[in-house]
Amino acid sequence: AFYAQQSTRVPVVVASSCVALNIILNFLILYARSHLSVSHPEWADALSGKWGVAGLALSTSMASLVNAAVLFLMLRQRIGVLGGGRILKTFMKSLAACLCMAGFAWLALQADLVQRLSFEAPAKLLRALELAVIIAVRVIVYMSMAKFLRMEEWDPFWSMIRRDKQAGADVV
Repeated sequence: AFYAQQSTRVPVVVASSCVALNIILNFLILYARSHLSVSHPEWADALSGKWGVAGLALSTSMASLVNAAVLFLMLRQRIGVLGGGRILKTFMKSLAACLCMAGFAWLALQADLVQRLSFEAPAKLLRALELAVIIAVRVIVYMSMAKFLRMEEWDPFWSMIRRDKQAGADVV
């Protein structure tokens, strides 16, 4: 919308500010991690491993959220009402689908599928296979939830799938 109004500078300034915010948040996370590892040695392994990486991902997500929120509010000031209720409804449906998808991923990781496989293969190959299966099923879970929740943003996708099925049936 900013580009359509010939205002390309606003998104660039906001995005640049959010990149700076992301860098600051990353340094704060790293600083807190190093101090918590010293003051609580029992946390050191967790903070150096997956929780440390998750903290950096969280700071990146927070900076992106700030970017979207600032641009949304600035656009609302310029244009007026943007259908916030509809956006909130879509956000809540997407959040529900994401929570289902995350729940599945957590359960799948807790099941440790690699150890349940009966064939021998290098550990890295088994982990890569496990990751590929989990990602594929997560996509299916999210898409199924989007269909179940009737997320209108997916309507063009579903109609395209129906068209491809009908075109395939016509060929046979």
